[in-house]
Parts: sequence; C-alpha cells; structure tokens
Amino acid sequence: ECLAKIGERYGKTAAQVALNYLVWEDNVIAIPKAGSKAHLEENFGAMGWRLSKEDREKARRCV
Repeated sequence: ECLAKIGERYGKTAAQVALNYLVWEDNVIAIPKAGSKAHLEENFGAMGWRLSKEDREKARRCV
C-alpha cells in the first residue's frame, strides 16, 4: 500500500499518514473514529509533524 510506504519514512502507520494528509489539506475537515484507547493513541500519532511536499502529492494519489 502506498500510504504504508510513505509512513515507513516517518515511522508512522498508513492511517497516521492518511489522517495527517487530511488535516493539512485546505477545505477538508477530518473526523477520525476512535473506538478504543489504542485507536485514539494512533490518531494522536498523526499530529505534530507534516508530510513533505513530495509525500503530500504521493498521498493525494493514494487517498
């Protein structure tokens, strides 16, 4: 999966890459599900960093 490959460069999961991509997109509001403590913690892992311009473009093609 292309998001997983991007995530490897950042030490993040595919879900974290997708959520990070959406959070930084203009005119998009991300509403992530958090059905468990582990899921909530994974969602938090999408914050505090930003994809490079090149990786944002790759993620756009994946999402």
